[in-house]
Amino acid sequence: AMAAMAAGAPVRFGGRFGTPIDEGIAPEVERVVGIATGAGLAPLVGYAEQALLLEDGPRIELYGGFASLEDACCATELDALAAAHPAKFSWTACISGPGAAGAGTEEEAAAKRDAGGAGGAWVSGRVTSAVPPLLRTTRRTHFHLIGNGAFVKEFKAGCLEAGVDEGRLTSEVYFNGKSEPDPDAVATVASGLRRLDAGAEPEAEEVAVVSMG
Repeated sequence: AMAAMAAGAPVRFGGRFGTPIDEGIAPEVERVVGIATGAGLAPLVGYAEQALLLEDGPRIELYGGFASLEDACCATELDALAAAHPAKFSWTACISGPGAAGAGTEEEAAAKRDAGGAGGAWVSGRVTSAVPPLLRTTRRTHFHLIGNGAFVKEFKAGCLEAGVDEGRLTSEVYFNGKSEPDPDAVATVASGLRRLDAGAEPEAEEVAVVSMG
């Protein structure tokens, strides 16, 4: 571990681990959803800080998966972004471990996100089950996934099964890259996203096509 290393010991860093966030965002989207596990949330914060400076930039929603409330990182920075950009930014922590007892419901998290204002929302569950119900729709949305390879593969596969265009999916795997996705987790993501778009209003292009029939 790094704590046991002597001062001045050489350290090797590797990369790249996928597509850097700002290089992969599809140009036509109106919203960027960043989903991460653990410390993978940090680069999404850096991306949001820069992207929110653009007047015509997309809305940004960040979701971080943690084992406990104490593990949640970057809360101060995220709250500051939410306070500065209440109409364009929100963040939610998904707590999968025992600390989830203090988390809110999906309805409370969605209400807080839609109301804007400072402070993140907290929900119980892994990101694969907790995030889809909070998203409202997948349309005109770019997804960037960072962290545990199992989560990244599961959420990406679920998005593809639900009909999200692959051009609106980018990812970075930090560890566990050889893992195989859990079919149940993939199905959870896919079914959750399908339900969102099944109940969403048709896009303008779709309305035009129907009216011409």
